[in-house]
Formats: sequence, structure tokens, C-alpha cells
Amino acid sequence: MCDGSCGGRSSGGGARADAAERLGEMEDPLAVPRLITALKKDPQIEVRTSAARALRCIGDQSAVEPLLDVLRYSVDFESKWEDCDGYLTCSAINALGAFDNAVVVRPLLALLENDTFRFAWENISDALSNITDPDSFSLFLNALKENKNPRARKVAACQLCEIGDSRAIKPLLDAYTGDESDEVRATSYHALYDFYSVQAVHVLSEILKNDESEDIRKLAAVVIANQNSLDAVEALASALENDKAPKVRRTVADILGGIGQRRSVPALIKALQNDSNDSVRSAAAFALGIIGDARAMEPLLDAFAGDNASRVRVFAEGALHNAIDETAMQIYLRKVKDGKDARIRRFSVEMLGVIIASLPPSDRIVADFESGHGDSCKKALTAIGDSLLHDADAEVRRAAAESLEDIGNPETVKVLKSAMEKDKDAGVREAVRYALESIIEEQNNKKK
Repeated sequence: MCDGSCGGRSSGGGARADAAERLGEMEDPLAVPRLITALKKDPQIEVRTSAARALRCIGDQSAVEPLLDVLRYSVDFESKWEDCDGYLTCSAINALGAFDNAVVVRPLLALLENDTFRFAWENISDALSNITDPDSFSLFLNALKENKNPRARKVAACQLCEIGDSRAIKPLLDAYTGDESDEVRATSYHALYDFYSVQAVHVLSEILKNDESEDIRKLAAVVIANQNSLDAVEALASALENDKAPKVRRTVADILGGIGQRRSVPALIKALQNDSNDSVRSAAAFALGIIGDARAMEPLLDAFAGDNASRVRVFAEGALHNAIDETAMQIYLRKVKDGKDARIRRFSVEMLGVIIASLPPSDRIVADFESGHGDSCKKALTAIGDSLLHDADAEVRRAAAESLEDIGNPETVKVLKSAMEKDKDAGVREAVRYALESIIEEQNNKKK
């Protein structure tokens, strides 16, 4: 279809130029022989230019070689052409880009290396960006690997992504990590990021498993995540367990969290529990928090309480704060009675308070069973009250008082007053006092 580029005449045209333009607008293939003749032989540059534009609009493949001849003649005998403004050359280049024919790739790439055609480099790049003919794959691949001109390598990287042949993945990875041009490396990265192919997961899995370069394996993990395949999760889970480089394993853990599939939970739990690198364990904890699978709660609690790296404990705690559903409440109800670890009891009391406080105010009232939360709230409030009155650790009792303050249920006043009278720890009594004042003030405000 004509895109309108045939509509404008070159300056100083004439009747023949006008006629060529109109033939292009008509898109009549019967006009192609006459237009080719005009392209080759007309003595006026504006007529040849209009003929090139018209041939682009019609799109007949028989025009490819005559248009290439324009470029060849321009290279060898430019002074004879009087194409001082480059109109004919650019029109021929634009036309060749519209044909999506592999035969034009090599000549157009060659022009990118010719400073004489600097004025047309943008046109050349645009023309090449339209070429996705499968036969052009080997030409672009060779250009990416061997062409000395960074402009040609940059265009080749883009087009290998557009063609979508998985054989391009490893060369693009190599270009990203090894090309001397910043622009080529950046283009190769974006090409890989956008790459999609049915066969890509298998190719990337092999690279992720076997390539010696840590940087390439990291990028392979990023690219494989974009393939939207269940096999991709399996490959990433394997890399999380087996890759020798902590940076790669950490990257994989981050990616699995971003994907968010529950199939990755066992591998992430294993990494959280067993990986020797604390940055990997931290990333695994963070990913598990994003996914939000109940299977991760106890491993996260263990990491929060027992990991020897503070950053892991922090990430585990953050991940646990994302779990505020009924399943989480049941786990914390069990853990609040854990006689071995006061840190887990304290955290469980805090989280029970967070979960109840996140409910609508009416659902926090023990007597309200209609919402479906009543029974769970009653058990949680009872567990928090028992911790306040009976836990041997003062930090657990203080956390219980603070949780009751956050919940704001007036039925807990009796428990709080009992703790105020009996607890020997000043910090606990202070937390209880704040809780009582807050709840009583709220009740008085409701009566006004």
C-alpha cells in the first residue's frame, strides 16, 4: 500500500515526474516496466526520483535489482548523477526497505560503511529495519559477528531480534558482553530482552547451564524469564540450585520472585535454607514474600529467628509481613506457643495483632461471628492475652500489649488491667498503660 511518500514532487520536476508520481498512487503493476525504464534512463534526476518512489508504492519485486543498480551507480559514478541533494539515493534506499527481500541486506549494510552516504545512514537503518525475510538471517548474523562498522552491527542486532531465530541468542549474548561499542552492547541487550522464540527456552537453558561466562549466564536468566514458559521456571530453579556463581543465583532468585509462579517455591525455600551466600538467601526470602505461598511461612520464620546474617533476617521478616491471611493466622497461633524461641513467639504475637488490626473494625469484636472472622479473632485475642499474662519473656509480653493497643478491642481491658497489676517488668507495664489509655479514650470518644 502507498504510504503517501509518492505524493510530493522533487523540486524542478516536470510532466514526466508528475506522471510517475500518479502511477505510484494508482499502484498499478502494469506500470512497473515503464517506471523501471524511467529509473534507469531518464535524463532528469527528479523523474528518476519519482520513479523510485512510485516503485516503492507498487511493491513489485522486479524493481529490486534496478533500485540496487541506482546505489551501485551512485557509489562508482556519483559525479555523473547530479544527485547533489541525495533525493534519488534516499528514495531508492527507502524503496528497497519496503520490499523485505534478503538480497538488499548486503548492499545496504555496505553503505553504512561509506562516509559518502552519511546523509543517508538514517534512511539505510530504517530500510534495514523492515527486512525480516528469513533468508536475511545469516547476513545479519554475519554482520553482528564480523562487520567492523558499529552502525551495521547495531542494525544487525535489532533485526536478529525481529527475525526471531533462536540461533541468534548466543551471538547476541556475546555482543552484549564483548562488543567494543556501547551502542551495540545496549542494542544487543534490548534485542535479547525483547527476544521471543518457541525454541528460545531450550537454547537459553543450555547457555544458563553450561556457559563459562558469569555475565552471559546472568543475562540468559533475564532473557529466559521473558519467554513466558513453564519450562523457563524449571530452568531457573535448576540454576538457583546449581550455578556456581552467587551473583547468578541471586539474580535468578530475584527473577523467580518477579515471575511469581508457585512452582518455584520449593527451589526458593531450598535456597533460603541451604545456600551458603547470604545475598542469595536474602533474595530467596524476598521472592518468597512476593509469591506469598503458605509453604514458605515456616522456613521464613526459621530464617527470621535463626539465620546468622542480619540481612537475611530482615528480608525474612519483610516477607512474613506480606502474609496476613487466615492461613498465616493459624500458623502464628501455633508459633505463639513455641517454648524454644522467644523471637518467634514475639513476632507471632506482633503479626497476630497486625492481621486482626487489618480487618474492618466490626470484625475485630470477638462477639461478631457473622463476618467469618469472629472465631479466628477470638482465638488470636485469647492467644495474645495469654502471652501478655504468662509468657516468660518480657519482650513477648510487651509486644502482646502493643498488639492489643493496635487492635483496640474493649473486651481486652480486663486482661490489660490484670497485667498492669501483676507484671513486674516496667517496660511491659508502660506498654500496658498506653494500651489501656488508647482503648479507653477511643471508647469515650464513641460515647460523645
